[in-house]
Amino acid sequence: MSVWFIRPKLREMLIRGDEPNWLRNHKRRDYILAACLSAPPWVRQSDFRTLIEERNFKRFSTGVPHVIDHVIPVTCDLVCGLTVPWNMRVIDAKLNARKSNKLHLAFQAEMFDQPEQLRLLS
Repeated sequence: MSVWFIRPKLREMLIRGDEPNWLRNHKRRDYILAACLSAPPWVRQSDFRTLIEERNFKRFSTGVPHVIDHVIPVTCDLVCGLTVPWNMRVIDAKLNARKSNKLHLAFQAEMFDQPEQLRLLS
């Protein structure tokens, strides 16, 4: 995930129903909309500085592309994660592509402390 589209003005436009021309035909339109709208108004690009630095360091030191990923996806059928630093992590780009927008059992187990809560998602 890139944080370049976490901009208060873009979020305000989308809430008003004004979609910029560049977004209408973008191949990742649905994801950009979800990520932008799931960012609370008080979140700024600078809040992600540590994650950006970690991503850049891993890219440089390993030679493997890394991305900033939502732990709880913003486009999942079960839940909608927020675009906030504590719901983000740096992972290998290929792993992120395989993970897609699915909420995997390992992540579900981290979310719930009661087994009956986890069963509701099965």
